[in-house]
Formats: sequence, C-alpha cells, structure tokens
Amino acid sequence: MSWFRVDDGMLDHPKWKRAIRSGGDAVVHLWLALGTWCSRHLTDGMVPADMLGEIAGPRGKRTKERALRALLDERLLVSHIDGGVLLHDYLDYNPSRADVLAERERWARSKRKQRD
Repeated sequence: MSWFRVDDGMLDHPKWKRAIRSGGDAVVHLWLALGTWCSRHLTDGMVPADMLGEIAGPRGKRTKERALRALLDERLLVSHIDGGVLLHDYLDYNPSRADVLAERERWARSKRKQRD
C-alpha cells in the first residue's frame, strides 16, 4: 500500500483559494481523487487522458469539467502532451514509483530473512 501525502496547509495557499472560488469544493474532491489514484497506481503524478473520466471524483460531468479547468488554470495540474494531466510538484511531496518499489523489496527481503 502506498500513501498520498497532503500538506495540511494547502487550502490556505492563494492558488487553492482561487481554484476553489472558480471551481467550487469539487476542486478539492477531484484533486484528492487524482492524487490517490496516482499513488495507488505508482504513476509519479501522471494521469493519462483515458483515465481522467474513469477516476472517481465529483458527480456530474459539468462539475468535474469545471473543477478540472480550475485546477489547470491555477497550475495545480499541468496539461500533458498526450491529453492527460500531471499533478504539480507531486514528486516533491510523494515518493517515486522507483522508491516505493525499492522500499517494498527491502521490506520483503527483511521479512524473508526474519522468517528464515
């Protein structure tokens, strides 16, 4: 299991205040859904275009589109060339895929050694 790290002061940041003002509370819901999806699937913060509509988030297509636009406008998400998005600064706060896999291997090796 991996964890998605969230700064406890994020909602006080001007970017978040502006994004919520323009996209509503759905902005937070969508961003958390995208972030937890990236963490679970070890994508280093990248959400491919074909997954944007599949990831759970706010209900209603228009609500989700408005929230996505607000996140992009405030650069909390960055458009990717393939049509997907990248969570801004994801790897500054969350471990990379390589780091998670290495830690899992270290843990498994430790458990195997402990059992022997």
